[in-house]
Parts: sequence; structure tokens; C-alpha cells
Amino acid sequence: MIGSHQGPQVLRSGRLIAIVVWHGAVLGLVLGIVAAAAPAGAKDGAEWIWADQAEGANTWVAVRTELDLDAVPATATARIAVDSKYWLWVNGELAVFEGGLKRGPRPETTWIDELDLAPHLRTGRNSIAILAWYWGRDGFSHVDSGAGGLFFEAQLDDETLASGADWKAVRHPGHLPAGPGPQPNWRLSEHNIRFDARLDTVDGWTKPGFDDSSWSPAIAMGRPPAAPWGALVTREIPLWRFTDVRDFTATTRTDRDDGSTLITGSLPFNAQVTAFLEVVAPSGLTIEIRTDNYLVDSTPSVRTEYITKDGRQAFESLGWFNGDEVRFVIPDGVEVLRLGYRESRYDTEILGSFSSSDPVLDKLWRKAVRTTMVNMRDSFMDCPDRERAQWWGDVVNEMPQAFYAFDPAAHALARKAVHDLVEWRKDDAVLHSPVPSGNYDRELPAQMLAAIGVFGFWEYVLHTSDVETVDVVFEHVASYLDLWQEAANGLVIQRPGDWQWFDWGTNIDGAVVENAWYALALKGAIEMSRVAGAAGTTAALEARLSSLAAGFELEYWSGTSYRSPGHTGPPDDRANALAVLAGLVPEDRWLAVRDVLVDERHASPYLERFVLQALLRMGFSDEALQRMKDRFGPMVLDEGTTLWETWDRDSGSDNHGWSGGALVLLSALVVGIEPASPGWSRIRITPRLGDLERARAAVATVRGTVAAGHRRSELEHRIELQLPPETTTVVGVPARNLGGGRVTSVCVGDSVVWDRGAHRDLTGVTFVEATSERISFEIAAGTWSLVARTPADHLFSDGFDGGGFAAWHGTLYGR
Repeated sequence: MIGSHQGPQVLRSGRLIAIVVWHGAVLGLVLGIVAAAAPAGAKDGAEWIWADQAEGANTWVAVRTELDLDAVPATATARIAVDSKYWLWVNGELAVFEGGLKRGPRPETTWIDELDLAPHLRTGRNSIAILAWYWGRDGFSHVDSGAGGLFFEAQLDDETLASGADWKAVRHPGHLPAGPGPQPNWRLSEHNIRFDARLDTVDGWTKPGFDDSSWSPAIAMGRPPAAPWGALVTREIPLWRFTDVRDFTATTRTDRDDGSTLITGSLPFNAQVTAFLEVVAPSGLTIEIRTDNYLVDSTPSVRTEYITKDGRQAFESLGWFNGDEVRFVIPDGVEVLRLGYRESRYDTEILGSFSSSDPVLDKLWRKAVRTTMVNMRDSFMDCPDRERAQWWGDVVNEMPQAFYAFDPAAHALARKAVHDLVEWRKDDAVLHSPVPSGNYDRELPAQMLAAIGVFGFWEYVLHTSDVETVDVVFEHVASYLDLWQEAANGLVIQRPGDWQWFDWGTNIDGAVVENAWYALALKGAIEMSRVAGAAGTTAALEARLSSLAAGFELEYWSGTSYRSPGHTGPPDDRANALAVLAGLVPEDRWLAVRDVLVDERHASPYLERFVLQALLRMGFSDEALQRMKDRFGPMVLDEGTTLWETWDRDSGSDNHGWSGGALVLLSALVVGIEPASPGWSRIRITPRLGDLERARAAVATVRGTVAAGHRRSELEHRIELQLPPETTTVVGVPARNLGGGRVTSVCVGDSVVWDRGAHRDLTGVTFVEATSERISFEIAAGTWSLVARTPADHLFSDGFDGGGFAAWHGTLYGR
């Protein structure tokens, strides 16, 4: 049995239990948005609670309970909801660091965490302490409910522990509104933190044995789906991973004119962190804390003010910020004993990898991984400092970066992003971003097309095989496409939306870009319609695509490039690249388009990915890799650990997820590892190595790890493959080795499988075709070693003994 003195409780660290479940090769979620949308019943009367006199924005509330256990239960499943965030201590040990999600999945609902408390409980008396922070304002990624509240219920074997008026709660006296000075910009729902240690009359309240007899009972405010929080929907992504407080890798001290000292703590990389200090000080001095990423284009992010009490004291500012450095302004008279930080982040491992013979490319891949990581939390963010907003233009780049860099736990965040976009649609079927958002709902038509197309929703399906999500979102994709009108020539009539934004920079040929995005959206919708079994819709979408392609050719081909009649500048590299990727450029125009993509450099880092991708898809690997190094070289050489929003570090954020597209290209196109069917049941490995002597990549897929390694010389190309169970892979061996010598034989292990056009199959290896570009084989799961050889007398020969097979370019869904 349990005995309860007051009330709530919650778990520790680690991954959210029973939320993300992997069914072999298929990503599944036990509790999806649709299934969980029904109100979650409160067991045994669990209610929303809060503290008396704790109304208003930027309010911190401390809640305590104690309970007696005759025995530790085998499981203790707790469910906790909040507006806006909470921290949980069980028996004085930090168990959950920043629980709760920014509100959703729809405006009238609230996420609820689910976790197992059993590992943190003990026989006898147990203490539970929860600190809740109510923001009380909307932001680009949060919708305010209108009232602070905390909900808790736990099933302890056959007993239930429920939040209610028998719990103790108090407005935390030390947390106050920040003082005068810059406030976080209007995009952020988070506040600055101000903590006055002189007023902290509840010091030690998270520890066992704390005397809370003077605290008032909690105020009970109703059971779910009580307003204003609505129905509770089980959280779909893991609780954050968090570290203990750590020391900085290095610190520097700078004396300031006012007598204070600036102490800068260096982090190992740009990360989501909270700041910790331990000092001896007199009462009433102010320590200011912020990071090097506090200002973005003079726009303030979040900061902390700590007011000292007399004597020795320690404090952790629980609101996270990011940067490569944490900066403390220490007043004269304060003795610093320790400064540190705690990292918290989305709970996923870096299991993907890339390495090559080019150190610039290697470092670019690593910086892209770090940039992606620091932009993942409640959602994919455009940046973790200025706004923390889930713009879908950014998601289109960040989502595949997460697929190639991290373990499949990252897929849950992608799933949430897909559902967020359709669940926050307007009543007239208009999609908009950022989402979820309480103070911004403008439609960016080009970004919405990118989201629902080949590089957005369909990219998600390819990596996860989450066909259940297709069933949910496809009707909304089709409805949004129906809002677009087409001219008599098949091209779309320009849709201004609320913000007709295509890219930063100049020389944007918007008409060509918009039609290319529309074609890519149609291609993605066609694939989804097939999964959804909507044959009639498939045919209609295919007809629209065919009509658009015909009009595109007639209207935009100038003889040397694709450009709209009203475009007065040079050819737009973005527009021509997207046309290639949309399948709107015949192969006999590739050389002309290549010249555009080599000569013209107008794309921002956002659309630069697609320019490079088009060059690689067309087979111009040397040009792509050279452009990649030219454009991203300054970011790679910069001392920072993340990639910038624009080509100029002084403009925009220092850590912008959309700039990491090279991560995907190096793994997927250069090394060549791609899903050829949803869920990686079929794989395509088509290397485009340029002049690289070696390159290797690994990808943690829902089927298991896929890895490919290439080592090349003028005489041979060695390929090492790791292919997971229940997969089939088509491997396209390049028909020329380093330096251009033509391949005359291919061996698998010690067996020759292709020799000057003649071929034979092995168990697990089947010849597919040979062209002037590649010799292709279908290979079963397992570990394989292939060698493509060039005799010395063929090093400079232009002949090819391919047997006249049809050309094969490895294109897939216009990718």
C-alpha cells in the first residue's frame, strides 16, 4: 500500500517509456496523435493544480508531496502535464530535466509525459518535488493556454497517486520577473530568468525531509479535459537527455572598467546548456549570465540575472540557452568557487558517420551534425537563439540531416513535425509555418510546397515506412494542392500567400522556383497517393504534373538556361537546380545547366543544398564538391562549431540548421547510400566520388546500420558494404576508376561477376545492367567486398565494353 502526505511524483532521466517503438524495419508509435486525441481520463480524481496567488506570466511554482511505500512497485507509470515546463526530483535526485512540451499537438490540447518512476523509489518514505514554470505568453513555437497548471497521476501496482488539493504548492519566492534591460524578442515564449537568493525562503525544498508544513494546499482546478488545457495527448518524443553539472573546457577572465570581471567559460561545442555557479558573496550583488549567441542581428535571446545572498551559495539557471561560450559578469566582492554548465538535448545518439580523403569535407559533415543537434528539442528549430521556430523550409533540410546522422529515435521528432504542419492548418486548408505558433500564422507558399513534396513528407516516409502517417496527412496534402490554380499552359498561377519568400539573397527567379517546387510537391503527393490507395487521385496528380512539365519547357527554356520571361538578371542557380531535381530538365540539357550551376552563385545556404544536389544527380561530382568547398569553406575554417544562417557570419544566426545540407549529400550521394523504397527495404548505393580517393559513410536506419566504404586508385576501386537483414540493395559500381581509366572487371570476394560485358551471378549477387557510367548488381543483406579493376593499358582508353545496355542514372522520385 501507499500512504500519501500531499502529493505528486515523477521519474528520472532517460528515454520516454512506451512512446517510440521500433517494429523491426517499421517506425511505429504506440500512441499516435489520432489515437491519443481523445481526452485522457484522470484516474481516481487526478486534477490540474497550481499555487495560490501564482497567477500571471513568468510564474514559478514549487510542488511537494511525500508517500510511504511498503515495497517498491515493479512499475510506477506516471503521467505529467504542464503549461509550460517542469523539473522533477525524486528523493532529492533530479529525475526529469525540463519536462513538458510547448503546447500542442493542436491549439486546444496539451501534451502529457509518460514515464516509469520505479527506478527512483525506495521502501519507506519517498519525497517528490516538482518545479513548474508558466510562461504565459505566445511565441513562434508555443501557444499559451492562458493559465499555469500541473497535472499528475501515477499507477503504483494496483494503487493510484493523483494530484489534488491535498498536495502542497507555493509560488517560488526567489524567481522574479527580470529587471530592466533587454527582454527576449517577441518570437520567443521563454522569459529571461531573475533569481533573488535573498528571497529564497524555500531553499532545500527538493530534498527529503524538508519541512513544508507552512505551505498552503494546492488549488485544484478540474480534471481533464478541463479548460483551458483541454484534452491530454501523450508525448511522442523522448524526454531530454541531460548531464550532471560539468566544468568548462577552459575559462578566461577579463577585467571591466566598472570593476567587475567577465569570466568566459568555453564549451566543447555549441550546445543547449544551463549555467551553474557557486560563489561566496555579500548580499545584493547581481551576476549576469548569457552566451556568445545572446544577440542575433541585435535581437536579444534569453539571459539570467542572479542576485546574491550573504555567504556561500550555489545556483543553476534552469532555462536553457545555447552557444560555444557561457559568459558570467561577476561583480567586485564576489569570490567564485565554481562555474559550470549542464547540457540537455534531444535524446538521440550520433550513429551516422562520414569520412573521406578530404579533411574539409569531413569537418563540414561534423559541423553539420552539431548544427542539426543544437536545432532539435521540442521541434526542429531554424535556430536555437533568435526564435526557436519550426519553419518548414528549415525542416526540409534538418529532417534528412537527422536521418543520416542520428539513431532512429530522431524519427519521432520528424513525425511530430509532419503532424504539426497538418494539425495546425487553417480552416480553409491553408498550411502555414512556423508551427505550432501562437503569434504567427502566415502562409509561405514555396515552403509549404517543399514541405509536402519529395524532400519533405515523402522523405520522411522513405526513411521510416510510417504509412500510418500517410493515411492521416494525405487528404490535407491533396486539399492544399487544390488551393493552387493552374494556367492554360499547365504552369501554376503565382500564389502570393502571406509572404512570398523563396530564399535570402538576390537574383531569384521566383516563377521558375515556384513551378519547380510545385512539381516536386506533385511528385511527393503522387507517391503518397499510391501508399494511400487513392488511384483516382494518383491519375489526376500525374495529369497535372505532365501538363506542368510541358508548359515549363515551352515557357522557361531560353536556349542556354531556364528562366522566366520577366527575369532580368543572370540565370538563377536555385531555379535551374530545382528544375533538375523536379525532373523537368531533359538529359541533353544537363551540360548547359551544369554551366549555370558552376558559374552562378546566388543561393543562400538554405537552397545551396539543392544546387549541389542537382550537380551530383547529373553526375558532375567534381564540380559539386568544388562548389561545396568554395561556398562552405569559410564556415568550415571558422573557429565556431556550427554553421551560419547566411554566408556572412555577422548576418543572421551562428547556428542555423538549414545550412547542413552537405551532411545529407556526402552520405547519400557522394558515398551513395539512399533508401529506394519506404523503410529501407530496398536500398540504392550509387557513389558519386569525384576525385576522392576514399570515402565511407554509415547510416542508422530502421532496418539496421547501412555502411559503404570506397577506396580508389587508378587501377582499382574497392567497395566494402554492410547491408542489414531483410533488405535488397542495388549497387552501381562506377565504370571508371580514379583518373578516368575504364573498369574491365568486377569481383565480389574472390569471384569475378563481370568481365568486359560478360557476367555471372553468385548466391546473393545478381547482375542488373551495365552502362557507360555504372555496372550494377542487386545484392542481398550481409557483409560484402567488391573490387572494380582497370588494367594499366586501359587507363587512358575512351572505349567501353558495356554491351550497349540502356543508360541508368539512378534517379528516384525526382530526388
